[in-house]
Amino acid sequence: MKRFKKLIMCVMSAIMLLTCTIGLTGCGEDIKKLELKFEVYNYEAGVTETHTMHVDLYRHLATKTVDTIIGYVNDGYYNNLLVYKLGNEGSSQLMIGDIKYDLSNDQAKENFGFYLNDIKPAIDGEFASGGTVGSNLKNTTGSIGLWRSWYAQDGTYSGNSNATDTGRATWYIPTETISNYDGNFCVFAQFDLEDEDNEAALDALTLAFSSSEKYVNYVVYYTGEYDVTKVNENYGLEFHVLPQEEYNQIKDDLNAFEAKDDQLIQYNPSTIRVPFVHNEIGARLVSAKMA
Repeated sequence: MKRFKKLIMCVMSAIMLLTCTIGLTGCGEDIKKLELKFEVYNYEAGVTETHTMHVDLYRHLATKTVDTIIGYVNDGYYNNLLVYKLGNEGSSQLMIGDIKYDLSNDQAKENFGFYLNDIKPAIDGEFASGGTVGSNLKNTTGSIGLWRSWYAQDGTYSGNSNATDTGRATWYIPTETISNYDGNFCVFAQFDLEDEDNEAALDALTLAFSSSEKYVNYVVYYTGEYDVTKVNENYGLEFHVLPQEEYNQIKDDLNAFEAKDDQLIQYNPSTIRVPFVHNEIGARLVSAKMA
């Protein structure tokens, strides 16, 4: 009888161990760990600091998006990227992914050191208006979402919640709650604000944009003929950057691209806010790697 009880206990222990192992494996597949390293200029201390952010990628909520991003991370796509804000004063999100800065880059010399990252294919929307309810994480501080290019499922442009594509590879990081984004953007990741490293990284990035003395406004615009067949070649458009004051002086004489019909509005002229100190970028994502 004792042997029988012992056998039963061993079997039960084995089942529990197997269950825990399967559970851990499932969690490992569902939540991927990402490590981001930023270089941010500390205006108070007068030095550039390195900050690390630990991010959870929620694969079970946005599988296609996360798998695609992991592929880009492993390829080095998110290394050495500009951190900027969209130019309106009320902007409450950091932007990362589509713009690089390197004064020594031949491609960038005519654009004050700025140039485009590689163009990536569009990703179908994984959020409520795109038909995936499970990805509806809130757009609050501590979340990361994929910026959108505003195409509907039938391939037409739609600048509202009817747009169901997600975008390509650019991220936005809310610095405060953006409730009107909820259900209309794919929030694919979160980071714990109680983690001291994460808190310090976000505080440093936010501080870099805290006053007009710390950043410079530039206008990104495009020229050329929009060619729908050149999806992964910037639609045939040429990238340009000018300081906002210079752009304002000559904009009436520029033949800048303006979207119409089903063309992507993301190629319209837009102002970006870039932290600068002593002619050097004040905030950049140095590297992204899977932890």
